[in-house]
Amino acid sequence: MQPRQIDNGPGHSFVSSYSWQLDALFHGHEHAESIDGTIKKLALSNQVATVFDLPSIGDYRYFSSPNIVNLDGNEYLYYVASVKFWGTKAQLLRMPLNHPIVASADVINLPASYGAYSLSRISQLTNKQLAIVFRAGRSQLHFSQSADGLNFTKPILLATGTMPALAQFADSRLLFTFQHGPSIDAMRGGLRLSDNNGRDWSEAVELPHPGDVHDLAPVRRPDGLIDIYYIARPTKHDRYSLFRICYRGGTQFGKPEALLPDYPQDVAKPALLYTRHGRLLTFSQTNTSFAVNSHRAMLSLKKDANCET
Repeated sequence: MQPRQIDNGPGHSFVSSYSWQLDALFHGHEHAESIDGTIKKLALSNQVATVFDLPSIGDYRYFSSPNIVNLDGNEYLYYVASVKFWGTKAQLLRMPLNHPIVASADVINLPASYGAYSLSRISQLTNKQLAIVFRAGRSQLHFSQSADGLNFTKPILLATGTMPALAQFADSRLLFTFQHGPSIDAMRGGLRLSDNNGRDWSEAVELPHPGDVHDLAPVRRPDGLIDIYYIARPTKHDRYSLFRICYRGGTQFGKPEALLPDYPQDVAKPALLYTRHGRLLTFSQTNTSFAVNSHRAMLSLKKDANCET
């Protein structure tokens, strides 16, 4: 089980998404100190990665956070167009992934300060609403919904931290995950649940993993439960390694499973994607968020996490 390099930098990919329609992965190349932010498309049929040509608005040409959503059988790519990584001069946009692709985009109405730094995640819920989680202000993590995919409700504050993410159990419970802590090398993983499509949320529980925990990435499995992929290290002197854990809700976790325990490099920003070809785990090499020499890697997995306690 060895990963394969997808693409070189110049920065990290915070969000990866998959298009069934195009059989392609979409990931960003984002660098905080650069004006260059691009979204790349990796065609799985020939393993060729190309910069994806995206519509922009004015000088908003820093592209990030690709999220693909299927609405009534049609796939749409949601993405952020901004001037730079930091700052709120940005727009959340949506374009259809038609064949052939039409180079047009809708502007999304999201009543909140917003930018590439927001690290947004967008998904469709079982009630057909779209949900978005994102960072705004001083690491405030918000949740909002939309009935039409274009106009979102006033966001509600869920937590303070970074790396917000969302997944939904088959029984419609919503899971919100994030990371928080006193410093970048002493982070913990937090989880909150909603039983009523985001109107009310439980108190946060902690991911049961010792040490420094980052980059929680929940995904619903075919059996309706959720696996959480993440990185962790015992102390700040160790390297970050890949892990996953099965989650049933409440405090019902499986046992943490190490993926690539002997991998020689630091890793970051994992994303498990269910594709036509099976389970694909993508991640960035190096734990430094904007390292110039980082690149995205991909690994095929044969099964989901073990849910036995």
